[in-house]
Parts: sequence; C-alpha cells; structure tokens
Amino acid sequence: ITMKYIIASHGQYADGLYSVVKQLAGDEKEIYAILAYIDEETINEKFKQVIQDDNGTWIIFTDILGGSVNQYVINNYNESRFKIIAGINPYCVLSILELNEDEHLDENIRNIINESHKQMCYVNDFIKEKMGGEKYI
Repeated sequence: ITMKYIIASHGQYADGLYSVVKQLAGDEKEIYAILAYIDEETINEKFKQVIQDDNGTWIIFTDILGGSVNQYVINNYNESRFKIIAGINPYCVLSILELNEDEHLDENIRNIINESHKQMCYVNDFIKEKMGGEKYI
C-alpha cells in the first residue's frame, strides 16, 4: 500500500503547487489537487470523489492553517490515517513525498515541517548577512 496525497487550497494555489511538485518529483506518487470555491462543486464533493472508499494513509496538505479548507479537512478527516499539514510550501511537499510509511512517519513529518520553516526568509537580510553587503541587492 502506498500513501496518497492531496493538495487542497482556496482558488488555484493547489493547482500551481501540484504542477511544481509533479515537475520536480515526477509521476510515481498518487497526488491530487483540490481547488475549493472555484466552481459549483462543493469541497465535500471534491474530497469524496478523490478519497472514495480508500482506507489507506492519506497526507492532506492545506494552504492556510485555520482557513476554511483546513477547517473542512479537520472536521471531516480527523483520523490517524489522515496526516493533515497546513501552511505548505514546495519544499515541505516535496520532502514529505520522499517519506516511507513506517512507524516514524509522524516524527519525520514533524521534522520536515521544522526544516521547511527555514526555507522562508527575508532574502535582502540573508544576502547582507551571508554575502557581506548590500551590493548584491
């Protein structure tokens, strides 16, 4: 059994991130993009079409912690087989795709989230600190 993945967001964000992930990670993984509130189809209908009766492990990435997409996932998929991650970036998603489903999965997810925080920085300050001046800006 392999893990399956959903990237869910408001608007088109999930589609863009899905595109980046597929380009960099390839097609080996089963990844779905769910775009909420862009058409008449409800978020509930979109999730049910993807998950259906699959009882395996799902990693669900959502765009904004506490946002309506994240709240929907929490309210409907709060079981141990669903790993829910909010506030995602490409580094986080790509790194989690490399994980194996084993007894360390939760711990490994936590470690990747901690590392992915470091991917976000104010680059102007980074350049000043690491490269010794503003001439690089």
